[in-house]
Order: sequence, then C-alpha cells, then structure tokens
Amino acid sequence: LMCALNHDQTNRSIREALAERHYQHAVVVRGKSEPSSVFEIVDKALAYNAKHEGLNKLHTELADEMSKPNADQAPVKSD
Repeated sequence: LMCALNHDQTNRSIREALAERHYQHAVVVRGKSEPSSVFEIVDKALAYNAKHEGLNKLHTELADEMSKPNADQAPVKSD
C-alpha cells in the first residue's frame, strides 16, 4: 500500500485502505502497549483518512485514558 501511495498520493481508496490497516493494527496493539504508543499509530493513520470513524473514536478514547492519572501507580510520598 505504501508503494501504491508513493505513486499516487491523491488516490482516496489507497489512503482509506492505509487508514483501515493502521486502525486494525492499533486495535490489536491497544491491549498490549501503552496508550501513548497506540495513540501515535492512530495519529499517523488519521493523516491518511481524517474521517475514519473508528480511528476518531479510538483517538478520543486514548486521549481520555492518557489524560487521567494512572490508578495502578502508588501515590508518591513526600517527606
């Protein structure tokens, strides 16, 4: 797909296919990686298709996750 995109940057079907491929990758990686890593994948994918519904939803969810304090971390004690 990247080779095809290099030949025709304006081909909508190629850009949509790339966005979908990145979306599927982000969904799989989401449970295995830090939200910031998945956010990077989603952010790059949106450059191919900014209207991809799943990517936009995932982008919002990840941004919310990253903005909340991590509940798994113990509070830092100050002396």
